[in-house]
Amino acid sequence: MQTKQRSFTLAPLTLALALAFASPLAHADTAGGTVSGSGNVTTQDSSGNLASGNGALAAVQSNNTAIGQQAQANEGAATAVGAGSLANQSSTALGAAATGQGVGSVAVGAGAQGLQGSSVAVGQNATASVAGVAIGAGASVPIAPGGAGTAGVALGYQATSTGIDSVSLGAGSTDLGLAGVVSVGTTSQQRRIINLAAGQAPTDAVNLQQLDAAAQAAQVYINTATAGAVTTANSYTNQQITALQNIINSATASGLCKYNPAGGIVCGTNTTAAAGAVAQGNGASANYAGSLAIGQGATITAPTGNDGLTTGAIAIGNGAQANADPATAIGFQADAAGANSVALGYQAQAYGTNSVALGAGSVANRPNSVSVGSGAQQRQITNVAPGTQATDAVNLGQLQQATAGLLGQADTYAAQGIAMAAALDIAPLYGPDGYSLSAGLGSYGGQNAVGIAFSRRTAYYQYPVAWTVGLGFNGGSGAAVGKVGASIGW
Repeated sequence: MQTKQRSFTLAPLTLALALAFASPLAHADTAGGTVSGSGNVTTQDSSGNLASGNGALAAVQSNNTAIGQQAQANEGAATAVGAGSLANQSSTALGAAATGQGVGSVAVGAGAQGLQGSSVAVGQNATASVAGVAIGAGASVPIAPGGAGTAGVALGYQATSTGIDSVSLGAGSTDLGLAGVVSVGTTSQQRRIINLAAGQAPTDAVNLQQLDAAAQAAQVYINTATAGAVTTANSYTNQQITALQNIINSATASGLCKYNPAGGIVCGTNTTAAAGAVAQGNGASANYAGSLAIGQGATITAPTGNDGLTTGAIAIGNGAQANADPATAIGFQADAAGANSVALGYQAQAYGTNSVALGAGSVANRPNSVSVGSGAQQRQITNVAPGTQATDAVNLGQLQQATAGLLGQADTYAAQGIAMAAALDIAPLYGPDGYSLSAGLGSYGGQNAVGIAFSRRTAYYQYPVAWTVGLGFNGGSGAAVGKVGASIGW
């Protein structure tokens, strides 16, 4: 057999741009399939298969691509790139030991796993089950109790979503297994949601400015009453995060993919990648172990004062930068500079530690905060479920209900006071140096009160003086009002 070296420039695949270098040991074309390297296999009754690397396997059905030592692409339209990677039907696995097990699943990063159908796992050791989306090193969307898929979203370093149709945002965030919730932290580590536009619909989240204005209006209405019934939540939540499954499908080839001497995967020109890292796109740089840089000029850099390691960082999008350990930046020129930060959207910026910036132009520059806008451009968070815990966001419906309760209580207090005042009556005096006792009943606004008054006339020098003492009482509230008076005649 003639020994020759051949390279392949693959058409755009699902985020897998493939390079195959022929082994000096073996190279053969079989029934429309291609094998390169020793110990490789491609089925002879299928077409369009490519197997490159020692022990690589592209078999069962057509159009499978397996690149890397022991890489396996099975059951048709599967793409596996990386040592020990595995991709099943219509799935993509990119990175050492990455697994696209479910039909149509995507796994990107060393050890990433798309376990079931339509799942997306992006980042070192990220794991996603049925229709789940896990983005970030160690992020997880596991199978729900009973074996059902959750369709959850976990975004950020070691974020976890176990509740059905729930979302966990930010490093370490968890939804505690609750269904239909959005979590931006944990029970011991909360985050604020900043740059929040004023809510309008009953299910919108409200911001602190709305809450303060409502409390101030209630306090003015009741004059001296304390508006303490409104509970201020520490964080304001809701924004369902759209699944990022199409990120992998929209990648475009910009050059050859290959393993570099450091053990990373580089695709495109002027790209660099460290051991276990992936860099795809012209000028992309993933220079730290386990990191992922996808897009023209996407960069993983070490933070100032760091020991030189930025492991598990992710930058996806032209000009995206993940400048902290670990950080996640997704979007054109997105910048995640804070430790454990997440920047998602066009030019989104997450500078604070444990911060999350969601949406184009959003800025999160405070620690432990979630921003959905900037100082100049706020957004509403809509479809917020009523909060039940002290750290839950409240919606506009809850705020209006609390305000109505305060105003109703103020009306009751006012009616009680008027009724008690009406019940008091000065006892008339009929003779000199005499006594008088009177009682009265007052009613106003559905409130009733009784009153009693006692008077006595005495002589002070040559002038008669009348003294009056009265007491009004409301039985419903237990409130009382008193009256003391004096008069002189001549």
